[in-house]
Formats: sequence, C-alpha cells, structure tokens
Amino acid sequence: CVIDSLLGGDVLKRSKGLSEDSASENSVLENAVLGHAASEGSVACRQQRRCLLMVSAMKRAGIVGAVLSPGSRNTPLALALDKLLPCLVSVDERSAGFIALGWAKSSGLPIALCCTSGSAAAHYLPALIEARYSSIPLLVLSADRPPRLRGRGAPQTIEQLNLFGTYCKRSLELRCDNLSDSLIEEAQRIVDAQRIEDASDEESLTLHWLRGAVSSVEESLRAPRGATHLNLPFEEPLWNRESEALLEGWTEESNTRREPVEIGLEVPTIDIGLRSEGGRLFLNQLHQSRGVIYCGPLSPQAAKLLSSPISQLSALTGWPIFAEASSQLRGRISTIRCLDQLIKGGERDIPRGTEVQVVLAIGGHTHSRAIRAWLEESRLAAQLWLGEGPEVVDPLALSVKSLGASLSIGVEVIAEGIRLLQNRESREDGVKGTLSAWATRWRDLESRRESAWARSELQQSRTCSDVLLWGGAVGEILCDQLDRLRREEICQGSADVVIASSMAFRDHDMTWDPLPMNSLKRREGSVEEPPAQCWVNRGANGIDGTLSTALGIALGQSDQQPTAPLVVWLGDLAAHHDLQGLHRLSRWARESGSRSVIVLLTNNE
Repeated sequence: CVIDSLLGGDVLKRSKGLSEDSASENSVLENAVLGHAASEGSVACRQQRRCLLMVSAMKRAGIVGAVLSPGSRNTPLALALDKLLPCLVSVDERSAGFIALGWAKSSGLPIALCCTSGSAAAHYLPALIEARYSSIPLLVLSADRPPRLRGRGAPQTIEQLNLFGTYCKRSLELRCDNLSDSLIEEAQRIVDAQRIEDASDEESLTLHWLRGAVSSVEESLRAPRGATHLNLPFEEPLWNRESEALLEGWTEESNTRREPVEIGLEVPTIDIGLRSEGGRLFLNQLHQSRGVIYCGPLSPQAAKLLSSPISQLSALTGWPIFAEASSQLRGRISTIRCLDQLIKGGERDIPRGTEVQVVLAIGGHTHSRAIRAWLEESRLAAQLWLGEGPEVVDPLALSVKSLGASLSIGVEVIAEGIRLLQNRESREDGVKGTLSAWATRWRDLESRRESAWARSELQQSRTCSDVLLWGGAVGEILCDQLDRLRREEICQGSADVVIASSMAFRDHDMTWDPLPMNSLKRREGSVEEPPAQCWVNRGANGIDGTLSTALGIALGQSDQQPTAPLVVWLGDLAAHHDLQGLHRLSRWARESGSRSVIVLLTNNE
C-alpha cells in the first residue's frame, strides 16, 4: 500500500490486478497462506466480513468518504473502506487528518480516518483539535493489536483508547477478533434487512459492536459536531485468499442502501430557545437602535441557513452586519466589510464601542485585534452569541449569552424576533426612520473609506511601506488572480479560496470581495454566479495543515462544483508546515485535471 501511494495510486490495489507473469509466485504464496489459514481457522475472513458489515452500517449512518494511511494492522478495515466508500490514500497521518478535516468541512458530513496501530493515530491530533473547535464531524478508525499484548513491551502496541482526550467526543473499543461464524451470520442477516435500529433483545449481544459503530457516526453529527474514535483490535492473519474472495464477491447493493439513513436525532423545540436566558435577552433588546451584528467564521451550510434571517433582522432593526471573509456572507447579503480598516484608520466619525447597545456575534470570534479592542469598549452592551462550537465564544469575558444550543434553535429565536418587529412596525410610526439612522451612519463611513482606498496611490503601486494598506494590496493581488482565471476561461464555476490562518487571512480580509471573478459578467449584464467561498481553519487558528485542508475541501466540493477552481493563499511558514500536503495536492491536481492555484507570499526577508 505504501509503495502504491508513493507511485501515485489513490485507491488501494488488490492482488486480482497482478500480471500473469507472477502466477507461479502467486501459487507459492497461495499455498503458504492457505496452510496458515488452515491452522488459524477463518480468522482473516471473519474479521474482513465484520469490517465490511461495519462500513456498510456506517455508510448508511452518514459517512461519505475515507482517508487511508496504509499499514499492516489496518488491512481488513482499509480494504472494506476502499470497497464501499470513496477513498484517498495519504501515507502521512498528519496530512491525512487535515485532508479529512477539509473534506468534512466542505461536504458537511463525516469523513473516516483509518490508520495502523502504534503511534500512527497520534498524528491525527492537530486536525482533531481543529475539528473540535470548528464543529466538524470526523470518525477516527485506529487499528490495534490484540489486547493481550498490551503492557508487555510488544512492538507498535500502545494504549490507544482515549488517546485524544477531550478532543474526541467519544472513544470506544470494538473487538473485531472474537466473534464466531454464527454470530457474524446473524449480524449479516440483520444488516441486510436494515434492522440495526430495531433489533430484538436477543440480537443485541450480536449487534453491540455494530451499534457502537453506528452510534459513533451519529455522535459526530450531534450538536456540537466533532470527532469520535473507534479502536479496533485485529488478530493475525490479517488477510488470506478466503478474505480476498469475500471482498471480490461482496456487492454493495445487497448489503447497504445507496442513500444515508436519517439519523433521527431529537431536535429541541423553539420553546427551549425562547426560555433560555440568551433568547429572552435577545427579544428584550430588539427595541435598541444601536446594535451591531458581527459575523465571524461560518460553514457554507450555516451561512445558507443564517443569511436570510440576519438580513431581515438588520433591515428591521437598523443594526449593520459586519462580515469577515470566512463568514461566507460577503456577496450574498448586504454587509459592511471594512470595520478593521475604519478602526485602524482613525476615522473621526466612527462610533465608539461605548455607543453600542447590543452586540450579536455569529460564528467564531474576530481575527482582528483592533476589532477586539473596539468590542471590549462595548462591555456595557447586551452581549449575545450564536454559533456551532462546543463553547460560547467569549474571550473578552463580556458575559456573552447564547441564543440556543444549536444553530437551528438560534435561527428560530431570531425568526420570533423578526415577527415581533414586523408587528411593532405596523403599529408605530417613525420608528423605522429612527432605527435606520444608525445603519446609514455606518454605510456613509464605508463609502468614504472605499473611495479613499480606490484613490490611494499606495494601493495602486502595490507597495508594502504602509501597514494599513499593505494587507489590502496583497488581498487585491488575490482578487486579480481570480479575475485572471475567469478572463482566460480556465474555470467555469465559483472558486474555493483557502486561506492560511494568522497573517495571510488578516491580509486578504481587509479588502476581500468574493465577486471580482464575476466582474466581467456583471459588466456584460449576464446572470451573476454565486460568490467565491472563503475557507480558513479558525477553530484553533493554527497555520498547520493548510494545503492538506485545501485538498480535502476540493474533494468535498467536487460533486457540487466539479469545475470550480481551487485557490490557496498562504505564507511561506504555513507552507513549510505542510510540505506533504503540497506534494499530495499537486499530485491530485495533475491526476484529476482540476485547476489549482497556490499564491505563496514570502515575507521573511
């Protein structure tokens, strides 16, 4: 598997692809394997069959792909994943973790990670940390040696259960080496009949391992989303001709559905959100005229859910929407994007944070120190938050209250507020004009700032001598690259723009407009395409894994936008931290024919 990966194969190859010239060698190997299997019974076949059943069940629960790091101990599991799911091979587990992270982030569905025993799984930790704080569903499948070898100094044998601590929502061990043929036959019948959820009490012992696998997928999708871990010990032999024949004869149609099963998780009602402290505070503050809505990092799925409600809320209250690039809202709804520039530029007319009466923060926290300082001035304002993460975002200790335990609850609370405002507006005169004055003040500031920016000789000359305009200049370079891709008709869809965290994101966020690609079409009066999507790992804000994440995002978007260009924007240090990702991404681009552009800023001189 390792040799195949290094030579460029994405999918695991099996012995059925061997040439006829190696027939004699195969015969010797077959005799040896069959002789060993005779002494060991059908261990390899039972383990392989169990893995196939598990993957079938996990696919129905929602797993849509897998990233495999080849090894010996995870052979049965890797072969089952490759048989039933779209798979990508990455020999470096650290890079594999971020590939799966990007894949799950863009698809919105859980991706499996599969590795061998020993320290291999430990390299997933950086990606799992980001998954926890970004609420991204992942499932780690770590192969292990039999439990009897633990604590005895056996090679590649460590304590793998609970290896990731609090960064996995759940860690279970499911034995794959201790079921009889009759128990697996019973499990086969239950899986074929699609009765995992309603199995009888007598069948529960047979299915405890299957239920554990399915529930781990479900737990990764339950709010707040995150990673779960299954540790799977395997006995030797890990493979033989009997297990290979099982693989070749296994048909997906007879063992799993094509469409994922509805998980059926209980969704709390709107009453829970309205009874919460944050929900009550939000409804009580709707009469305030000087509020702001700050949108930080959001997934495309969350942005789609939130765009209409917060746009309506802004129109009714007059609260401006400040949206950073990673919110996915720029270009979709009316937003103000230059708050960071306004504060840093020392605009005399900019309202101070002490004037703000309500702050509604959505998604992750701001990347800008200037905005953080401005928000800290609003300490006396009502502080509200709505997001997907495992904890309320409140790094400034402002006593922030959450609108709900999930996005869906928070959206319902906002919808209730919109209904109240609409009823109030129909009864009161002059309120709308008074409320809109606050928003008009912000719009005027943004218009003046953008005009000054367009006239700036410094921005036009692309110099780096001014700390304020330098970031915007490099952001404009990125926009120019997207325009060039459009003009040359290289790409025919909206771009996926992946930005490294830290300085690279701050640079481009200052002037990032997701629509420059469509500027030619706008001038020609044709239909406007959706704006480009901006991706950045803002959970833990680490710069590692950027290129690997970009590859995963491209994989997740391939079904939705197969012709979309991929643009990666990062600095030299972030690139240095993910050279394996660079190798894997470049190879994928060559093999798939996808258009990818990497903009690398070397700023260490």
